Parts: sequence; C-alpha cells; structure tokens
Amino acid sequence: EENVAPYMALLTHLPNSSPDSCGQKLKAKLIRESLSPMMVKRPLQGSQSDIYLQSEVFAHLVLHKQIPVQGATKTILQLLAKPDTRCAAVTMMGKLAEFCSTDIVNCGAPEEVIRLRSAVMGLEEVFKYDVDYICSCMEWAYPSSDPDSANATTFSADSTPASQGQNTGDVELEHVASRAGHQGTVYAMAEDPLTQTLITASKDGTLIVWNLDGEIKHQTMLPFHYTHAMAVDGQRRSLFGCGVVKPVGSESSDGQQSNMPCIMHFSLEQDEVCGSAWTNPERLTAEEPKLISCIKIMPSGETTTFITGETPYARAPQPGRSPQEGRVCYYDYSRSSGDFSSLTPVHAYPDGGNLVTCLSAYPASPNLFLAGTRNGLIRVWDCRMENSIGMLGSRPENPSSPVCAHSNMVTCLDASSSLLLSTSMDSTVASWDLRMLSAAGCAPVARARTKSAALKVSIGGGEGRAAVSTVQGLFFLDFNVGESNQWPEGVSVKPAQCVQDMRRTWRYHALSWSTQHNYLYAAGDDSCVDVYTVK
Repeated sequence: EENVAPYMALLTHLPNSSPDSCGQKLKAKLIRESLSPMMVKRPLQGSQSDIYLQSEVFAHLVLHKQIPVQGATKTILQLLAKPDTRCAAVTMMGKLAEFCSTDIVNCGAPEEVIRLRSAVMGLEEVFKYDVDYICSCMEWAYPSSDPDSANATTFSADSTPASQGQNTGDVELEHVASRAGHQGTVYAMAEDPLTQTLITASKDGTLIVWNLDGEIKHQTMLPFHYTHAMAVDGQRRSLFGCGVVKPVGSESSDGQQSNMPCIMHFSLEQDEVCGSAWTNPERLTAEEPKLISCIKIMPSGETTTFITGETPYARAPQPGRSPQEGRVCYYDYSRSSGDFSSLTPVHAYPDGGNLVTCLSAYPASPNLFLAGTRNGLIRVWDCRMENSIGMLGSRPENPSSPVCAHSNMVTCLDASSSLLLSTSMDSTVASWDLRMLSAAGCAPVARARTKSAALKVSIGGGEGRAAVSTVQGLFFLDFNVGESNQWPEGVSVKPAQCVQDMRRTWRYHALSWSTQHNYLYAAGDDSCVDVYTVK
C-alpha cells in the first residue's frame, strides 16, 4: 500500500464548517470505509494484511483529531471482546499505538486506558508479536516471559539482556554527543570516507553534511522530495538517494514533474556539495507511481553500479500481473551519458510480487547481493544470472509455501566479510552463513528474539560486533564472548547507555558506523543525530 500519511494530512485543510462541506463528507466516508472491513468475521489466525491500510487510515483520523481518542479506544475494546472481530481489532490497535500512543495515554480517561491495557495483555498466544509491538509503542510493561527464552538470547522488557549464564563482557555503547539541525524524522545517513563527513537526510527535506566535530559544514533543502534512503560511492564521489514526494507536490522550475518518487544523484566533489546542484539534483523520475524503498552501492569494478528495491503500484489488477510486482533494479551510472533522467536498469530481478524492503551487498563476493521482502523472504542474487541463486530460511510445514527467513517483514540486512545479519518485524535478529546455501534453503546459524520489532542493524564497532535498533531501544551485540562462537552461547547483548540529556531515543531509523573512527551514528524520530562509541 502507499503511505497514507500525506493524504490524511490534507484532510485537515479541507473545508469542514458544515455537514455538507467536502471535508465533512470525506471524513464520514473514510470513517465508514475504514471501519466496515473490521466488522467482517475472521478467525483468530486470519490474515491481517488485507486490513493494514484501513487500520492506518483509522489511526491517522485519530491522529488528526477527526475521531476522538476515547471513541477509538471504546471501538477497539468492543471489537476485542468478540472472537470474530479480535484479529481486526488487534491490527487497529497496533496502528493506533504506533501513531497515537501519547494521545491515548493523555486522553483523560485513565480507567479506560487500564481496560485497554488489560485487554491487550490477555490476548491469545497467536497475537504474541502484536502484543509485543503494542506494548513497545505504549511503553507498557510486558506480559509473562517468553516461553522460548530458554533457547534464545532475549532483550528483556527492562532493557536488561538475558545472558544465559554466560559472561556478558565489558564492551558496551556509550553515548558521547548529540547533533541537532534537522526539523523532522531522520530516515537516512551515509558517511563519505574520503572527507570523513556524515551526510544525513530527514523528512523535512533537508540534507546536512557534518564534520567530525559535529559542526554543520553544509546544509540544503530539497524543494520537492525528501530522502529516506541513501548510499555513497566515495571513490567516484557520488551520493544517491531515494526520493519521496513531500506531502504537497508541485511543478519544478524546469517543468519536470515533482509529484513522483525518484532516484537522485548528488556530486560529492568539494565545490558542488550542497550548492545549486544539490538543490536541484539529477533525478531519475518514475514514469508510474511506485515505491523506491532502498538503495545500495555494488562493490564492482570500474564504474558506479547500484541496486534499488522498486515496487510499482498497480491501480487495478491486470491479466498476468501481480498487484505489486516488487523487483530489484541494477543500474550502471556510467551508462547515463550525462543524462541521468534517461538511465534505465541494466537488469531487473523480479521478486515474485513481493515488496522489496531492504538490500545488502555481500563484501565477500562483489557480484552477490541479498533482497529482503515484506512477507519475510530473503533472496540471494548473483548480478550475472537471471534467477535467484537461493533463499535464506527454511520451508514452512506447507510444502507449497516458499522458504521463509522470517515470519514477518524483513526490515534490514547488513553484511561484512565475516557476518551476515537480518532483522524483522517478527522481533528477531538472525545470523546467516551463505556457505550453507542449498536448493532447500539455508537455516540461520542462530536467531534471537528482540522483544520488540527490530528496525535496523549495522555491523561495526569491532570484529564480530553490531548495533541493533528496535522499537524498544538501541542494543549492542558482541559475538566475541564465551568459549563458543555460536549464538546465543557466545554473544553478549547489551542496551546502549542513555543519552546524556536523558531524551527518549527509541526508534532509530538509521544506523551507520564510521569507517575511520569507532563511532556509531544513530538517528530517528526526534530529529537528532546521536553519537555512540564502544567502551
């Protein structure tokens, strides 16, 4: 589905002074259309994917004060009370907690909030992941301990890692600085190793270049898009970003459409950084509505090559075509011949109708890359071959089902010469070894529950170490503890220290280790860039 946030924000600007105004009519229709699917009877283990969009619309109606918070919580309580509508109610509550947790807590009806919390805590085991996610968003204490905790490293509710009796080691992340400059959620960052600068991008459309001392060297505002993912080719002085249209689109001065997603190219040559060329960068604009979800540089040879995850939005199903045909597109920048807007993929690798959510190059082999999808699949590709060379994970009990790496959306992939990790909305982090890849799949070397949805992972801070951002907070993984290299026995999992000004810093959407220094940069919802070091 498309992100409904920009469209819902427009609702507050429509005339709504009378019952016959277009704003009131649209509001009534949205409430009706979002609630009616929730009344459809479903089994407890029914699919939630077909009501995600309606649930998000409902949450945004509450967020923008179109539906009273107390009215929304009463509706959810009524739906939770009935087994036939409980599955839909849980989906609605998840979205409401994601977007409106503060409004719920401060709604002025503490008894009703207590009832809501009790109802969520009492849900069946089939809703375990949903309960974990809702509790994380609402900052509620978790219910009873995980039955699998005896077999997996766990991030506990009070941010104290379960060490399984092993030495947890002395290494941890220490907060050393915070950088302020953005006015919106920071979604992307990348380091330029040549100049040792950090480039960050936020939802307000700003790009900021920081030096090592945390000073802003350059800053620019993109007029039509914001960048939610970026990748740097330091050797060839190029920065690429995935552009999302700002909430209100318009026409650019050169007549090009600015109301479509795009891939942007920025030169990193010193005299061009954040100059006029950055304000109006080279753009490869989509010809049809699509999501350009992620971008990575491929470590190949003499030219700049990069891959993107792209999913066109099919407005209506077409014969022989999936409603969403996710694919990985492989580009060679040298083929643009001075006209980036006309660049076409060297090859497009289909992903079976799945939305591609994350990508990773594989340093051990410059031709390999991995693609994670919304439904938990991770495919391994060789850019020289037409078809995927394998999949991570194991096949479910149903033999007709695909090999799955995770039971929910894969949120991030990262690889080094010795480590390959994936994170997921199923609240797990998995470690993989491609040497075990076979036609039947590839079982994880190990898997650990994170107690809340895992958002990002970044390998760094020393050999065999990584940082993991979850809905609950930031954690540091060290694989160099104990006698065994097998996870969980040989891994330390520690929460990062609190930031010095005691801000609430969970939900980091971007993590990046400095290649020259032992720093971790982390940024997210509160618009600050926090700096951590390993001590």
